[in-house]
Amino acid sequence: LGFDYAPYLEGAVKAVIDYQTRANGTGEGTLELDLTPAALNFADAGWRKPAGQAGTAAMSFETKAGLLERLPSFSAEAIGLDAAGSLAMRGAAGAREIDTLEFATLKIGETDAHGRLARLENGGWSIDVAGERVDLVPLLRGAQAAAPQSQSNSAEARVLPPLRITISPDAPLGEVLLAKGAQPIKRLAGTATYDGLRWDNALFDGRVGAGGIFFEIAESEGRRRLILEAADAGAAIGLIGLTDGYADGVL
Repeated sequence: LGFDYAPYLEGAVKAVIDYQTRANGTGEGTLELDLTPAALNFADAGWRKPAGQAGTAAMSFETKAGLLERLPSFSAEAIGLDAAGSLAMRGAAGAREIDTLEFATLKIGETDAHGRLARLENGGWSIDVAGERVDLVPLLRGAQAAAPQSQSNSAEARVLPPLRITISPDAPLGEVLLAKGAQPIKRLAGTATYDGLRWDNALFDGRVGAGGIFFEIAESEGRRRLILEAADAGAAIGLIGLTDGYADGVL
């Protein structure tokens, strides 16, 4: 199907495929995978499956001129993993890439969410997300580890791709985990834009500890402004990883 599975999958899998093509060059089929023999590793989500542990995946797919067009449905299950959704591809042969990726269910590691990713023209992602919990600790830990090697303003220095994130106030995230041992942000909603090197703007509000928290990054007249307001200063300071020795207070 044209996917590069490294570094997420290592080892062999057992596959059962049913594929039919038509005279007009289109085709469709189904694929069932026994992932038990393979090792899976999604480090940014804090989840892995060792080889020998049970796991399955299934999908329906559509092709055109021998190239994957869509996965109308896919699913995967293992200990600590339950995912289901759909996917669409774009681009010419040799330059195929994911156009949209939708998760009706995504339970992986500590995350329990659903949402949609759509490719931006700059190669980044527009992300709309909702759900019970999103664990960003593994992702932020990986980005921090890569940051010392990424000090220039070049494309090679990018730790994350360009992002445009939306969490609707009509469906706020139940919990967001940002730092190990810190209190989660609850009922988080807002928007943010990342150009691949820095956050251009961000506006979020939610609750942490005993009260509300408000965070804003905005650019005006060539300067960037950061505003952080929190009713529970101790919880907010712990959240950004400065220390866990404070309690209560206002920030």
